[in-house]
Amino acid sequence: MGWSEAPNGARQAPAARLEHLVSVLRAVREVNQLIAQEREPLPLLRGACDRLLQARRYRAVWLALVDKRGTPSWATASGEEERLAKLLAHIGTGRLPPCGQIALTQAAPVSIPAGAAACRGCPLGAEPPGKASLVARITHADKVYGVLAVTAQAEAAHDQEDLSLLAELAQDLGHALHALELAREKAQLQARLTAIGAFGRELTLIHDQTEVAQQVVRAAQRILGFDDCGLFFLDEARGKLVLGAHTLGDPPGPREFPLGAGKGVMVRVARTGETSYVPDTRKDRDFIRGTRPNLSELCVPVKWQGKVLGVLNVESEKEDAFSPADRTTLELLADVTAIALENARLFQELMEKADQLGQANRRLRLLVELIGRTAAAESEREVLQGVVRGARRLLGVPAAALFTLTPDGKALSQQAVATTDEELESQLRQGLGRVGRAAIPLAEEGHWLVRVLREGQPNWYYRPRPEEKRQRRVYSLLERVLGADATAGIPLQAGRQQLGVLVFALPRGHRWSEEDKELLLVFARQAALALAKLRSLEELRSLKEFNERLIQSMTEGVALDDADGVIIYANPAFGELVGLPPEEIVGRHWTEFVPEEHRQRVRAALARRREGEADRYRLELVRADGKRVPVLVSGGPRLEEGRFVGTQGVFTDITPLAEAEARLQRALDRAESLLRGAVAAAVRIIEKRDPYVADHSQRVARLACAIAQELGLAQERIEGLRMAAMLHDVGKVAVPAEILSKPGRLSEAEFKLVQAHPQVAAETLADI
Repeated sequence: MGWSEAPNGARQAPAARLEHLVSVLRAVREVNQLIAQEREPLPLLRGACDRLLQARRYRAVWLALVDKRGTPSWATASGEEERLAKLLAHIGTGRLPPCGQIALTQAAPVSIPAGAAACRGCPLGAEPPGKASLVARITHADKVYGVLAVTAQAEAAHDQEDLSLLAELAQDLGHALHALELAREKAQLQARLTAIGAFGRELTLIHDQTEVAQQVVRAAQRILGFDDCGLFFLDEARGKLVLGAHTLGDPPGPREFPLGAGKGVMVRVARTGETSYVPDTRKDRDFIRGTRPNLSELCVPVKWQGKVLGVLNVESEKEDAFSPADRTTLELLADVTAIALENARLFQELMEKADQLGQANRRLRLLVELIGRTAAAESEREVLQGVVRGARRLLGVPAAALFTLTPDGKALSQQAVATTDEELESQLRQGLGRVGRAAIPLAEEGHWLVRVLREGQPNWYYRPRPEEKRQRRVYSLLERVLGADATAGIPLQAGRQQLGVLVFALPRGHRWSEEDKELLLVFARQAALALAKLRSLEELRSLKEFNERLIQSMTEGVALDDADGVIIYANPAFGELVGLPPEEIVGRHWTEFVPEEHRQRVRAALARRREGEADRYRLELVRADGKRVPVLVSGGPRLEEGRFVGTQGVFTDITPLAEAEARLQRALDRAESLLRGAVAAAVRIIEKRDPYVADHSQRVARLACAIAQELGLAQERIEGLRMAAMLHDVGKVAVPAEILSKPGRLSEAEFKLVQAHPQVAAETLADI
């Protein structure tokens, strides 16, 4: 076919070979330095071509990026300008030259000599004799980014260093492009989240569902870049999804989708309440084709407290066009939309009631204003003040107090008292400052506020008895300062969460009408929503700050990597372990910090992580200065929605422990050496006393150890057996030498002395 995978390198003269190798290493160094410095992909790739051309003196270097289908999307080149201009123009038409198309199908670099059949029709034209093209694909993990190609002398096609250089640089560029993608996606996600948060605050001020829908699709286009986005409302009465707004004005598909028909991705999402992503609409039977040739669709439900209000749908003419980050941000936009729609629904309900009540229309308008203020409040104090002002303007309520559950959930604690009169509020504050904050234990079940909280029902008119007024300092202050002799309590609940009780003072002689009660319930409901939102935001903020402080202040090193082993986070303590600042650690592979002899241990641990296992093991890390640090690794898997996305590890410096173990081992070695010497000395004493057993103990020891090894005993047991065999006749030191060396037959008494030597040996060695 005119091309083949590269064979082994050709032989060269030593000097030329050395110069060749130096230029290869220079090319690797130049490109890697550029990778470490450049933070934008296109300048990085241009610079890589330029530096590779200069370092290796190739005739030409070119590089092309491709999409998922292998179609080139961008290209750059260095070298012969006139010939490369034709190549770039050819690539600009959406076609790679034949050598690039071949390289995309090969894992290893390919070499194509001049004149090969594969070069026919190449926009570079016919290469002169003695030239060849080397091409490698640029990949990271399973993703193909493009191809890197050079035109060189023909012998380079058979030179292993040139082929290895091209393969290594293609791999490095793939890794760098992946790292830059991650950084860009992180920055984009952060910008999106910030923009959606700001948009959500603006959206709560809109009280018309149609306007909410229009603003949402505009935000999807402005913030997320989705040009084909529609928001559909769920009309339960008609059993249909109805278009609310679309970025294109008129959607490319139907404006309504019957839920009973069972056709349509949006219908599926509305039924299940779960997000659905269709990367290739040609393979989904539920997809309904419209006027645009859309190939991918992402649809998320718009839900409030588990109830589906509608769906937010985006489509693209590209296949598999939406990333996990797109899904996350679209779901967040759907959550913001649900809150805005619920606010708008509440507004519509209030407006309808205003129309029905006629004279209550003014009250409801003021109430809507109150809802906006409480929704935008930034503190519990502001929420309470907004409620009091609204109640004062609508109902003549002079003051209100907020009681919330204590953190342990065992009491109601007074958090704030507010009035519309600054002088009266000052008197209340001074009075409460003197008597202290009111706290009512929930165990005091007879207390009316406790009953309001537990029963979840309002108490509209509570008048304390005279003795209770003296005991309940809040009531006595209200009566003395405001002239109020009764109170009303309304439970504050957000979903199933109990927050506390909102207390309103009743002016003397006042009674609540049904309209008053309805308005106060709305006040309480809005206050509960605002308080729940504030607390949730505060809890999230506190938790985030706590986690960041905890990890940043830990003395143990903490590092996270992705599923490919690339480090995505390192705290300062881990930086100290490896001698680098955290920002220089992120983006590197874990193998850069682990010596070769320990890597198999880490790979085995990674395999366990993929199975969901967490454990500990010992390891050495290599610092930037080359020194090694012994550490104890406590590792575990990182999962997202049950899917393995990487690992997390806590690294504890155990240098003092390793040094102590080394000292202990040296002491054990010295003790073992002394013991061996003592055993040898005892054996020599025995042999001198009994010349007939010369070398007998050594022979017994060798025979016993051979049998133990054949049985597969542990080395420690074999060593113990050897020492026991050497000392098995140590009891003969108690037998007189003349008996041991007696040439004739032993008497019965003498024989008994000899027979007793094992017992003497056991007693002698009993304490060793």
